Amino acid sequence: MPLHHTNDLIFDLPSELKDRTHHIFTLRDTGPSDLTLVLSRQPIGEQETFTTYEATLLPELERALPDFKLIKKSHFHMADQLALLLEYRWSQQGQALHVLQAHLFHSAAAGERHVLQLIGTALGDFSQKWENAFYDFLRSVKLRKAAEAELAAGARPSPRSLG
Repeated sequence: MPLHHTNDLIFDLPSELKDRTHHIFTLRDTGPSDLTLVLSRQPIGEQETFTTYEATLLPELERALPDFKLIKKSHFHMADQLALLLEYRWSQQGQALHVLQAHLFHSAAAGERHVLQLIGTALGDFSQKWENAFYDFLRSVKLRKAAEAELAAGARPSPRSLG
């Protein structure tokens, strides 16, 4: 799989704005896909643990997703850190979806904590090819180091250079 960096820009944001970044990768321009990857990040509190996170997440999924059925929940290591893996099914507008979802806690350079969600979704069932591709993707994940993020933030253009 080719190496892909999701952060193409460096910029300042007003502190009141919350980062709810999403990246979506799919096989087709329109319609359902045999594999769709969604990467998102959401802020979490300083006291959040996997135990408290799971206790909130699973009931939220049950409430929000029609016909939600948890198949498997496990912990594993991704990017040299503990991660949560969920496998489940649910229905969207009468179509059965199969989901593999990894969750990883990450501390940003500014000291803010986030949960990174890496979600693979297949219409119906995952084929062996795309299930393997999802797990290969998870094995390839590396976290950017806080020092690299701080260095990049210091290399901003001045507003005058923008025209």
